[in-house]
This record gives sequence, structure tokens and C-alpha cells, in this order.
Amino acid sequence: MNLAQNGFLYDFGYNQKPWDGNSVPYRSDTQHDPIAIADYLGYKWLGKGWVNISPGLQNAIPAVSVAIAGKVVEIYFNAFEHSNSPIGVFSCGQHYTTSGTLQLTVVDFGIGISNSVRTLQQ
Repeated sequence: MNLAQNGFLYDFGYNQKPWDGNSVPYRSDTQHDPIAIADYLGYKWLGKGWVNISPGLQNAIPAVSVAIAGKVVEIYFNAFEHSNSPIGVFSCGQHYTTSGTLQLTVVDFGIGISNSVRTLQQ
């Protein structure tokens, strides 16, 4: 059900359109676009109220959200920079309401960390 809810199935040709719920929408990126990725993280992940921020940081919520999203954007950047993936980077996530857990998955189908390190110029 979550593959339908987050848009994964729709992106692969199934006739089930995604809907809003407890999933972070499926996203595929063939190019690194930090602004679009930060917007995705800000609105579809952090902006849903799933991340609890301590009362002391409540006044700085926009800055905290930007800082958190910036760290995750770095994961995307590393995937684009080092993976040499011919098809890009894919992401989605899930909010588990019972446990209060929020998971975001970022995947590339590149050469892998060990191969990337081996090919670095010495």
C-alpha cells in the first residue's frame, strides 16, 4: 500500500495515483538540484510536523529546518558526486506513527563506495 501511497507505483506506470498520508513521496532525480531537493525535504518531510523540535528551538524552526535539510541534501550531493549512477538518485520515506519514527531512504545504483575510493587519483 505504501508503494502506491508514496507514488512509486504510479511512477512505474501503474494507474494508482499517490495520496497524502504517512509516507514521504517517492522522488527520482537524474541531476543534482539542491534547491528542489531542499524544497522536497522541507515540505514533504520536515514540514509535515513529524519531527519534534525542542521548545528552546521553536523560535528558530525555519533555521533548524534549513539546517537539517542541508545535512540531508549533502547525502544527495555525495550520491551524485561519487556514485557515477547512470540513472540518478531515488528517495522516499515513511512516518511510523506508533513508534514516532521517521525514516528517509536515499538510494543510488552507482559504483559503490569501495569502487569510488579505489578510483580516486593518488
